[in-house]
Amino acid sequence: MIKIQNLTIVVLILILGFGFNLNAASFEFVSKDELVSGGLNDEIRAKAEIRNITASVINVKSKLEIISLTPGHSIVFCWDVCYPPKEEDCVSEGYLTLMPLGTSGENFHADVFADGHLGESKVKFTFFNMDNPDDNISFVVTFQVGTTSVEKTISDIQYSLSEPSPNPVSSSSLISYVINNDFNDAKIRFFNAQGFEVFKQQLSESSGNLNLELLNLVQGIYFYHLEIDGYITETKKLVLVR
Repeated sequence: MIKIQNLTIVVLILILGFGFNLNAASFEFVSKDELVSGGLNDEIRAKAEIRNITASVINVKSKLEIISLTPGHSIVFCWDVCYPPKEEDCVSEGYLTLMPLGTSGENFHADVFADGHLGESKVKFTFFNMDNPDDNISFVVTFQVGTTSVEKTISDIQYSLSEPSPNPVSSSSLISYVINNDFNDAKIRFFNAQGFEVFKQQLSESSGNLNLELLNLVQGIYFYHLEIDGYITETKKLVLVR
């Protein structure tokens, strides 16, 4: 009788154990940014990486939920591909396939474009199994926008980067730059509103003017920044109209 009772207890423990495992998420965070800060004209970026901790292949989607959004702020997030600026909740159209014990790598990031508006925006991102949405993991990130960045990686570099002239622009626009430090690599990079790089200009001189011919680009909002030896300056905005 005692042996039967002991066996019953063991079976119950195993059942409960499997039940807990079934309810556990299939993912864990490798890394996540829960607080990021920047200046009024910065492109403020948060990153996260998740790992599939199971022995199965899982197709994962990402969901954006806006907790609070400062007027004037817009959010771009990328999950394998980048999506247009958002001001409301949304779910990624595509999914990322995570192999057993595989990670999402650098396929996720979220950017807030403050466009000169001081304030704090807070959003929640959830990564979920598209075949079982209850199998998910999430985190909240706070974007703080002030006059300076928390981490001033560019502070030792003296530079200037002009606004485009004219702006808005229909065909061509002029921007100028000055770099007062020695550098090994410098470039100006241009992105569309979805976060995709549309072109870049390598710089060999410490100062100059760039005449931008924009006839090959569609109407819309574009962003650009100066990158000096891997350090990124504040982001400027260009509006292209036809």
